[in-house]
Amino acid sequence: MKILTTIENIVEPYLPELEKLGLVLNAIEFHPQIPDYFNIILFNQTSGITIKTMTSKKLTASTTSISNDQSQRWEIRDYFLFINNEQRHAELFFQKSLAEYFRNLVLILKKDLNSIISGEKWVNIPFDFGGAK
Repeated sequence: MKILTTIENIVEPYLPELEKLGLVLNAIEFHPQIPDYFNIILFNQTSGITIKTMTSKKLTASTTSISNDQSQRWEIRDYFLFINNEQRHAELFFQKSLAEYFRNLVLILKKDLNSIISGEKWVNIPFDFGGAK
């Protein structure tokens, strides 16, 4: 399928950098619950950290979550809200093509989230229900 090849071509150049972080490409797959979306799944076998980027078929809408082997999970956006730097998140990820988004994701993984990916630390980020209880 052409879309999978396109995603692979976007991700492939970053694999050596990701491998230095202990991350391997685990899968590129159709999202099981949301039609027209794909998951790009990276995994660190040593730390048990999984990074899942969900992207639209049009490659224009993406979001990334990070989870550990204790089933704790948070979104990259929530991390930036937690550290009070939503503006940086917007600059790096809002309305970006998948190529730009993934390039910026790798940058953030190397610079800001390296100790989390390696398993040295975990940040518990409270889930924001957006006013709903």
